[in-house]
Amino acid sequence: MPKKMPPPKPLAAWDRRPWAEKGDPSPEAVYTSVGSALSRWERYEGILAILFSAFVTGGATQAASRAYVAVRTFEGRAQMLRAATEAYFAEFPDDELQSEFKIILTNATCFSARRNDIAHGVVDHYIPKQWVDAMALDYAYALYPSYASFKERDLANWPTYCMSSLDVDYFGDEFLRLNSPAATLAGRIISRALEKPSRDKFPLPFGG
Repeated sequence: MPKKMPPPKPLAAWDRRPWAEKGDPSPEAVYTSVGSALSRWERYEGILAILFSAFVTGGATQAASRAYVAVRTFEGRAQMLRAATEAYFAEFPDDELQSEFKIILTNATCFSARRNDIAHGVVDHYIPKQWVDAMALDYAYALYPSYASFKERDLANWPTYCMSSLDVDYFGDEFLRLNSPAATLAGRIISRALEKPSRDKFPLPFGG
């Protein structure tokens, strides 16, 4: 008896969508979706900068926010957030807020990969995945990894993903949904700081 294959694992919200079933009638439709999604992600990054500032200073300060965005990669900024919260919750324990932050950081880290797919993609003629000869359709368009993204193309130059404007819009909507939890947590951390007495000064090293 042939062995039963396990059912396919359900897609997580941040997973790549399946290969687009059809392309868009114009490249402009894809470009518009790309611009909207990336703008929404940048707005989210601004909220994360405020969240970082809240953990570090107890408020939304320019100094802390600018320090956060000065780091070039999202991986580096995520590490800054993680380090800041480890120190914050060691000083001001709160299991509920810490759990909320962990969810926010997981979502941000996982969705950042899809942001990169969109930001480093290129619009080209649509190619149906099931076509063995990979002939492009001149009347349809989609988003693929850039030809310079060697990790996202095999040695035959076949891309790892193909997104229509609907797929890009899906991730743009997800990026927008990330805003509220991060903004709400930043507000709660700032309110918490206002309710607490000033932090003790850190002791100087060597007994100074």
